[in-house]
Amino acid sequence: AVCKELEAKMLDCSMRLEFEQALEYRNLLEDIKSTTEKQKIANKIKNEFFINMSHELKTPLNVISSSNQLMSILHKEDINLNPRSLLSNNIEVIKKNSDVLMEIINNIMDLSKLELNIYENNKDYYNIVTLVEDTAVEFNDYIKLNDIEIFFDTDEDAFPP
Repeated sequence: AVCKELEAKMLDCSMRLEFEQALEYRNLLEDIKSTTEKQKIANKIKNEFFINMSHELKTPLNVISSSNQLMSILHKEDINLNPRSLLSNNIEVIKKNSDVLMEIINNIMDLSKLELNIYENNKDYYNIVTLVEDTAVEFNDYIKLNDIEIFFDTDEDAFPP
């Protein structure tokens, strides 16, 4: 009888221990789920903030870039006559840094969109021969002005369409 009573108490203790462990495990799982949901919400808010902030940063940066382009156009003759002048140098520095900053802003936006699964990949195929020819034509005035020769010759049929 004592053995049976002892077995019953051990079984009762064992069941109580298993129940407590199961309850603790369930609470732990609920905490993990809750934390995960909170992290997802916080991450979404952070990414939306970065996207909105990036748009806000682009506006003044576009104003700076546009002003720089206007200065470049208005002082084109001075720049062409003295390409190493302070004005020319400053315009170039502003352009380079504006381009770098715009690239950083675009990368932040793209990364945030990737994390939110709203990124749209805009891949396209271009004819590299036409692209290089068009670029060379764009520099035609500069090339003539500086007595530079550029040769670009390719067999267009060698490239697939």
